Amino acid sequence: MSGLSHKAVIAGIGATDFSKDSGRSELRLAAEAVTAALEDAGLTPADVDGLTSFTMDTNTEAAVARSVGIPNLKFFSRLPAWIVDPGGVRRHARTAVYARVRRHE
Repeated sequence: MSGLSHKAVIAGIGATDFSKDSGRSELRLAAEAVTAALEDAGLTPADVDGLTSFTMDTNTEAAVARSVGIPNLKFFSRLPAWIVDPGGVRRHARTAVYARVRRHE
C-alpha cells in the first residue's frame, strides 16, 4: 500500500459537540460533522463522491449524502463494527481514490 500514500489526503476535519442527550439525531450529528469537514477543507458537497463509515453507524450513506447535499454518491464502504480503527476507514477512502485515479489513466 505504500504506493497509495501520496494519492489522497485528509483535507478537512469535522466534529460535533460531545454531549449526552443533545436533542439532535445521529443523522443530524453526522451531517454536521461532514459539513464541518467540508468547510474546513474548503470544499462543497458537490466535490464529494464517496463516503466511508463503520457498520455500527445507524445512518446509511445515502441518508448522510442527502442531508449534507452530496448530489452524486458513487462509492461507499462500511467496515465491520469490531474494527474500531479509524485508520481502516482512511485506508478504504484512500483505496477508492486510488482506484478512481487508476481507472482514468
